Amino acid sequence: MDIIGVHPSGSAFSQAAKVGPWLVVSGQVPTRDGALVGPDPLLQARQCFDNLGSVLSAAGLGYSDLVKLTCFLTDASAYPAYAEVKREVLGTAAPAGTAVIISGLLVPGALMEVEALAWNGQSG
Repeated sequence: MDIIGVHPSGSAFSQAAKVGPWLVVSGQVPTRDGALVGPDPLLQARQCFDNLGSVLSAAGLGYSDLVKLTCFLTDASAYPAYAEVKREVLGTAAPAGTAVIISGLLVPGALMEVEALAWNGQSG
């Protein structure tokens, strides 16, 4: 297993782990340089996808390698913003997905967190 990046907060988890052809991406929250990007759901969704793209790139992958997304939302009213940005970034060929409404996230003010599973199409 290869570890991709250490979380910028210094916490004890990595941004992703490569296991064979799979990349398991930790939840990406709407922060930039350690701070929440703001309360706007569209801005938060864009930042989650920007952060996801950075992790994929660090592993030599891209959005087209995604096979599964899971979005954790603290409020169902933020889902349309997530869905809009997902369409902007991934087009109509989006991977499998799940959205779950939860009571809260570790980042105060965060409305969503996006985790992913990607496949590099190779055996190693």
